[in-house]
Amino acid sequence: MTVPAPPTASLSRSSLLPRLGAWLLRKSGDALAHRGHRLLAAACYRQARELDPQNAEAAYRLGRSLLLEGSLEEATGYFRAAIAARPSHAEAHNNLGVALERQGRQQEAEACYRRALELNPRLAPAHNNLGNSALAAGRLQAAETHYRQAIRLDPDYPEAHNNLGGLLNRLARHAEAEAACRRAWVLFPEFAGAANNLGNALWGLGKVEEAAAAFEEALRLEPGLGEAWVNLAILTGDATKLAGAVDYYEKILARDPRSVEAHVRLGLALQAQRRLEEAETHFLHALEIEPGHAFARASLGHNRMFEGRLEAGLADYRRAIELDPENGPHSSHFFYSHYAHGFDPARVFEAHRAWGQRVMRLAGPPRRNHPNPADPERRLKLGYVSADFCRHSVTWFFEPLLRHHDRSRFEIHCYSNLVKGDEVTERIRAQADGWRDVRLKSDADLAARIEADGIDILVDLNGHTSGHRLGAFARKPAPIQASYLGYPDTTGVPAIDTRITDAVADPPGWTEAGHVERLTRLPGCFLAYQPPADAPAVAPLPCLATGRVTFGSFNNALKTNPRVAALWARILDRVPGSRLLLKHTAFGNPRGREHFARMFGEHGVGPERLDLRDFTASTESHLALYGEVDVALDPFPYNGTTTTCEALWMGVPVVALAGRVHVGRVGVSLLSAAGLADWVAAGEEEYLAQAVALAADPEGLARIRAALRPRLAASPLLDGAGLARRLERAYRQMWHDWCETAGKQRKEAGAAT
Repeated sequence: MTVPAPPTASLSRSSLLPRLGAWLLRKSGDALAHRGHRLLAAACYRQARELDPQNAEAAYRLGRSLLLEGSLEEATGYFRAAIAARPSHAEAHNNLGVALERQGRQQEAEACYRRALELNPRLAPAHNNLGNSALAAGRLQAAETHYRQAIRLDPDYPEAHNNLGGLLNRLARHAEAEAACRRAWVLFPEFAGAANNLGNALWGLGKVEEAAAAFEEALRLEPGLGEAWVNLAILTGDATKLAGAVDYYEKILARDPRSVEAHVRLGLALQAQRRLEEAETHFLHALEIEPGHAFARASLGHNRMFEGRLEAGLADYRRAIELDPENGPHSSHFFYSHYAHGFDPARVFEAHRAWGQRVMRLAGPPRRNHPNPADPERRLKLGYVSADFCRHSVTWFFEPLLRHHDRSRFEIHCYSNLVKGDEVTERIRAQADGWRDVRLKSDADLAARIEADGIDILVDLNGHTSGHRLGAFARKPAPIQASYLGYPDTTGVPAIDTRITDAVADPPGWTEAGHVERLTRLPGCFLAYQPPADAPAVAPLPCLATGRVTFGSFNNALKTNPRVAALWARILDRVPGSRLLLKHTAFGNPRGREHFARMFGEHGVGPERLDLRDFTASTESHLALYGEVDVALDPFPYNGTTTTCEALWMGVPVVALAGRVHVGRVGVSLLSAAGLADWVAAGEEEYLAQAVALAADPEGLARIRAALRPRLAASPLLDGAGLARRLERAYRQMWHDWCETAGKQRKEAGAAT
């Protein structure tokens, strides 16, 4: 049998060359075509065009080749030539849209995609591209519709599955996003973007370990994928991973200056490296391109907070929440609202309460009938949940409690949401009866784990601070739930039964209306302080050597709002030659220093009287700096807590202003527990008088400095054992009350059956 020869003789060179070019691209895979093959293919297309200028397919293929090379204007010309030669060429219209979109010509691009669909309604890439356009314009529902239509038309289209996954991540529909990204990755195992998006989905589901593995796989596939570097750096808390990300996103922006995601991601990378001014520039560029980008707005807010620009940061948070009410930075806004000089407790409470109701709805019905044995005197299981079981201010107050708990009556379990531990983490872990690293778990899985562990009383130590797990508390996994220590206000979550405080920080009748929780007031102070073991000795009074008084505050710079600055400026004015020493990370960048210098300058304080110091990593060096401070000034309306205790331990008196709610009364509680209530002022004029009087008596300050540490050591403020007994009695009373209620409910249920 004779095999017929292939019919090549009937083909002209002008039609054969485009086929040869297409074959070269297919040989290496069109999506990741080898550059050498692309160049050969382009040469074939060019020669075909020379032989036949009306060859639409050659013009189209050459345009695609140039598009892959990033030669956008030239590609645009060839796509137009293909369309001129064959107006019904749907693929040419679609790819012309891609080229135009990459040049920032969004409206023209969308028109091309729509024309492509008019010509071929089953062209899946055109739907995918319309989805990208809708996403860039903030039309999220339309984007989802187009991505899903592309998948219906072509179920094996990896880019559409991946784009849908990215959109679903943005909508916090992480379970659906995981399925979409996994499908994209199955269809295209070398797709680094799909691996990265899968990591984002897993991270959103609380599967942190799996998320890290997905990011690492994305980087194996594409070592320069900056987005994966950023994600991995944030996930692991390792900023060293961001160096490559900066270079990667800068290259993307060199090609596409209007890439919103590249601007945001580069901003995050720079922010993590404390290059805050550069970071702000990129967040602002992102918002110029897409004003409704909520995450860019929230990131800008974080950046401004790091610089100490409180009011600007709060405004950004409010705008981000308006843009994305479900996923906006609610907790950050709650926390920092307490720092503002216009702090309105009633308004802040309403915001907490509304957020708590929404979280309860998302969590579903909380558990009501817990199986815990209702024995009022049995050994109880206490669970403490925190993201701060490390060298953090919370641990200076938690460790003495943990160390002194009566283990014959209480079994202590710690649920750590910490990303990266340290030596303090290991110390706490060793003292706990049970330890679980829960950063890998979703809120639902964490709640199920707590239920399975049989926890009787579950205590939140975060409130609305970073890394909180209030979504797990909303599911009510333990019979009794409490908020304690880490946050100075209500959580807003009705499933949390009580907030633990004292009668000085929350005087009876003063603050109940601002809480969804019942207030449990401990006798005495609700805190006990543990001084760091590496604290240096108390230094001599500095003014005796310098001849001038130095006031100081090592609180978060954001607490130094305009009202605080005005009062502190008056103190400096009343004490000739005095200066003010402030210490915080905000002073590690020029913008932060300029902001606070300007704030004080408006009240007549020149830069020569301000000493603004950056963060120091060493606890010992941080505490040693109190050796340069004669009198510490407590901010308001948000008092210091750890900073007040540190100053006292280092021999420095602290002047505090009593407020009306907890944030402004912690200083009152601490100083009262230390037997130093005389340093608490009822109003600003008294505060001024107290500070000036202390500064006017160097000999008195020297006596205070010599006696303060031993006085503090003997005070209830350092009595961890006493605090443990008081808190345990409160826990036991809560348990008795629950047992009585549970007993009645079980009896009624038994009678009903």
